[in-house]
Amino acid sequence: MRIFIIRVKLAFGKLNNYRKKTTMCEIDRITSAITAVERNIRIAVLAELVGCVANQDTTAPDPTNPRFGWDTDQALSYVDKVVAYWHYDPAALVEIAELALSQLKAKETPEAVALVSLTVFRGKRLLPPSPENETEVQYIIRQLDTFIAALSEGPRKLRCQVLFWYHLGVFYSAYGHFAKAAEAQAKSAELADELGDRAGAAASRFLEAVERLKEALAKGTDQWAERFAEMVARLAEVQNAVRGTHMEIAWRGFNGPIYLAQACVWLGVSQHPDWGGWVTSILAAAEKIGKAGELGAALVRALDLFARDDRKVEYELASVVGDPNQLPEYKATAYLVLVRLFLKGGNLEEAKRYASMIPQYGAQHVRAIVDRLLQ
Repeated sequence: MRIFIIRVKLAFGKLNNYRKKTTMCEIDRITSAITAVERNIRIAVLAELVGCVANQDTTAPDPTNPRFGWDTDQALSYVDKVVAYWHYDPAALVEIAELALSQLKAKETPEAVALVSLTVFRGKRLLPPSPENETEVQYIIRQLDTFIAALSEGPRKLRCQVLFWYHLGVFYSAYGHFAKAAEAQAKSAELADELGDRAGAAASRFLEAVERLKEALAKGTDQWAERFAEMVARLAEVQNAVRGTHMEIAWRGFNGPIYLAQACVWLGVSQHPDWGGWVTSILAAAEKIGKAGELGAALVRALDLFARDDRKVEYELASVVGDPNQLPEYKATAYLVLVRLFLKGGNLEEAKRYASMIPQYGAQHVRAIVDRLLQ
């Protein structure tokens, strides 16, 4: 442990007189050391690393590859990869960002303040949905919107705007505001195009299609087939756009396919020709993502058993809904499968019992589907 602390102090010394490539290399090395040595998030260490980089950062997004070039952005991406993906600890992500904010020179680095504040926003919207969290995040949204609007024009501000609208869309979705979520993702895609972020624009356009489907399901309209076809088409677009980028594993392998797999279950679509490919892709990517991937993989294994009419499906579904850390939408989708299974078996009371367990927040579209099934 003492050796580890010495390595961190040495890293801080180098960061005080950093060069661009050296800084990113050091952050990568220290982050890896934290993961390998203790597997627990060293919040203070990561916050100081981010603050150290941000306070001296004169870089900006690379015009040819806007997700690189801005060192503060890359530092936060490394932290996010370890904390939000590998460990899936949103509370730690919030604390790291808040500690980093306390170290920033606000007047000298306003864009960095906005970017780190966006990480607070991301961490907060990853926390379990609740009325209290919704109110708190809405306050953060208002503050961020005003702060970002006042920034000087340029690629840094544009990058912050892209992220703001992206996170806003995901936040709206969690609370059932699907039309607003779709509009926010469309705005994020538009700004990403302006920035030159082709991969980011494609991801947001895909999510816009996801939100349009959720909206149709929540309202019970007959547009679901059109919306589903749009999702399939946009998955192909996003998979092509992220090829060869650092987003490839998360989006080409996991995020895109798992939305399509869930959509099949929401809609009662069976035997989709791409089902096997989606399942294989999700499970392979999940191993590289960490805990966030494991949560999705657990659901997909259960959904695949359901698609193959395997008797072990109830056991796998019980594992998904019984996990206190499971995401509300994944859990709701698992409950939907259980409801369908018991309705198929003629056990209406058991189906109603599982329906009552669907999370109140984070999956309003799934609740609407179940309500219609039980009518």
